[in-house]
Amino acid sequence: MKLEKPVSCVVALRVALLTAIIATLLSATGCGSDTPAGVDGSIAFDASSGAADARPGAADASPGDAAGPAEPDLVHKLLTHATSYQVQMAQTSGAGLDGAARSMAQSGYVVTAMVTNTAGYTIIGVKPQGSTTVYEAQMAQTSGSGLESAARGMAQSGYVVTAMVTNTAGYTIIGVKPQGSTTTYGAQMAQTSGSGLESAAQGMGQSGYAVTTMVTNTAGYTIIGVTPAGTTTSNTVQMTQTSGSGLESAAASMGQAGYVVTGLTTNSAGYTVLGVSL
Repeated sequence: MKLEKPVSCVVALRVALLTAIIATLLSATGCGSDTPAGVDGSIAFDASSGAADARPGAADASPGDAAGPAEPDLVHKLLTHATSYQVQMAQTSGAGLDGAARSMAQSGYVVTAMVTNTAGYTIIGVKPQGSTTVYEAQMAQTSGSGLESAARGMAQSGYVVTAMVTNTAGYTIIGVKPQGSTTTYGAQMAQTSGSGLESAAQGMGQSGYAVTTMVTNTAGYTIIGVTPAGTTTSNTVQMTQTSGSGLESAAASMGQAGYVVTGLTTNSAGYTVLGVSL
């Protein structure tokens, strides 16, 4: 009895034979399996319809990836959050202070701290490493009775008061805003004794104002709070007084609790630290 091979076997044998013949012909004509330069010799099958690109180098959208820098806020004095920063310092007379602050701002530095003594005014500016953001700065000097009005005038023009000092010239404040920004703010000022300072700051926070700077003199403690126009989002405040030896520990403790130190003064009570948490 004659046995028939299954059709599948016959087809497989024919394919194998055809493959062998083609390989022999290619070898005889010098055409190997090398792919000419610049030609993709692979065969790709697109089995998806709008599926994600799985090629190497495609964006990894897996959870845990960094979402990019957080937006700047009042507690961070309009600075974009970054892993490292550049710092610049300038010392100047009262007549040169406005120019020094503006120069820093045009170079992308936000004036975050200021003191005054026999050397004149010393300011420190900060910017995220490599940032190309440019700022505008404005300075004002005023008496205590005109301080709140000066701060509000700046805020209504889009400037956030980021630094303040007091001396024989009265109160000196510096306001900063991103160049060309049209965002406006509200500002509030309070003067209080040491026993009422935390309560005054907390009252501002509950009304949506973030304390951005603080000084102390014979009038007690003076604080300025700023809020974006039309915003009533509250924040919490923490205050502590400490000796010089305990200052770093006090500030570190605030930081660990989620507070950013936005105000620092010194007088006979030691050091007074204010922290704000949004």
